[in-house]
Amino acid sequence: MKLSGVVVFSLLGAATAAPTPTLNQASTGSISKRAFITETCTIGYASTNGGAISGKGVSTTTVSTLAQFTKAAESSGKLNIIVKGSISGSTKVRVASDKTIVRQKGSRITGASLYIKGVSNVIIRNLAISKVKEAYGDAIGIKSSKNVWVNHVDISSDMSSRKDYYNRLINITKVRFGTVHIYNNYYNKVGSTGINTRMGAQVRVESSVFKNSSKKVILSADLN
Repeated sequence: MKLSGVVVFSLLGAATAAPTPTLNQASTGSISKRAFITETCTIGYASTNGGAISGKGVSTTTVSTLAQFTKAAESSGKLNIIVKGSISGSTKVRVASDKTIVRQKGSRITGASLYIKGVSNVIIRNLAISKVKEAYGDAIGIKSSKNVWVNHVDISSDMSSRKDYYNRLINITKVRFGTVHIYNNYYNKVGSTGINTRMGAQVRVESSVFKNSSKKVILSADLN
């Protein structure tokens, strides 16, 4: 995962949150309590410059295929997107501005990555993303963007397959240039570095746990 921009990360606890109603439970079902669609980010760097605004009063769509998810995420205008069931496929989804993306309980994305570049006001909550091949970038890549809130997200892969499946897992959070607040995170069995900051990045790390990880946080003036 590589970042450059104004971002808040709070990833811990996605798998155990309890369900609660969304804006329209009849049409969308329930999602995890910590991913309530109308909630706005009020803490960290993503709350500056107007903040990461919630999807309150915005149209909501539920997606269950990769094609539906890609079309919704890349569309223009404000939109709430609820991921339903298991979505799989190999692609890089280029998330547009003013999107709130959450999932129903038990849903997950396998193989597809989210690329957030040159946009603003993006909220990603309670997603589970796994086994993204190197060719499709990081599970979540953020570049030249502002007011991005990533909350209660589970990102994983394994090292039992070819390098294509785990190379991007080595540096879990790599930050270049950006201003990032990372808190309440759990890192387990990280291959290289848990948080890797370089090229003038400003990062605040709080209340995070590193288990079975050799290098927790490193600071570097490296140019790559």
